Amino acid sequence: MEKENLYYLKYEENRIIPLAREIWGDKILDTYNKLTDKSKDKFLRITFFYYWRCYKIRQKVNDLDEGMMFIVITSSIEALMSKKKHKSFLDWLDLECEDKTLPVKELLGKHGEEYGATRKFIKFWNNYVEDKDKKDLEENSYYFDSEYKKCKLSIGDIAKLLYNLRSDFVHDANYVPIANDREPAANRTFLGSYFEYERVYYFLGTTMDNLASIFEKGFEKYFKKEIEVKIVRKKIWPEYFEKVKSGKKRFELRVADFDVKEGDVLILEEWDPETKEYTGRRIEKKVDFVLKFELDDFGQKKDIEEKGLVVIQFEK
Repeated sequence: MEKENLYYLKYEENRIIPLAREIWGDKILDTYNKLTDKSKDKFLRITFFYYWRCYKIRQKVNDLDEGMMFIVITSSIEALMSKKKHKSFLDWLDLECEDKTLPVKELLGKHGEEYGATRKFIKFWNNYVEDKDKKDLEENSYYFDSEYKKCKLSIGDIAKLLYNLRSDFVHDANYVPIANDREPAANRTFLGSYFEYERVYYFLGTTMDNLASIFEKGFEKYFKKEIEVKIVRKKIWPEYFEKVKSGKKRFELRVADFDVKEGDVLILEEWDPETKEYTGRRIEKKVDFVLKFELDDFGQKKDIEEKGLVVIQFEK
């Protein structure tokens, strides 16, 4: 397993926490202190980027280039929603796909669920943006169809449009032209103006400051949800299921390819390796302690690979 690089947590925490307090206030520390180390590092990394590339400049400079502000905000949203480093479809197929016999369309769908950036970007708007902000944006945004009829946009449509605009800028060095270009370049923004994208005219009734506010509130909501109790489901073979059920076995040794913390609920679902089906039986346990380690954390990787591990459980 690739060792996590918790650079910001290890070296920059004391420097970045005051920046977070400036943006979200002291209350954000109640959330931060309950996060896992991995989530803390993500919190610090995005805070540092957003603070210096957008938030601080907005406080001091009136003629901030709003095009760059848009890229910073949307990039921060994408970073927030990304759980792991992106893998191309072919890399995912080679390294992670469990069943390569599935139809190509289904394989593409599974890769999209795991690494699809557009879906994750839209998920931010659906799950972490306040209902009032979504309603205001939907009520004041529209496009013109081929007959120049004004048509409403859903929040999903708006999120996808924003992501595509950002993607075109990053990958194609293309920034959407706006209908009103009389303002100085630094003050121009397609938000609140008519603009053309892929031969369709749009109007998004918001401002760049409002977009920044939406991200800041969504960021806080995202990490508050991180500390809520989570349900984790895992397969367990019949012989071990019985030992857990009887109370004989009170531990699980698992590959650390998922997030779990104290207080979460672990649901163990009995799996028959011969029929390759679930039996329907399950056990629900509250997680009381989590220990995560790398094979070489204690300098014994070679010994462990040769001799294995032994797990010792104490009496209650």
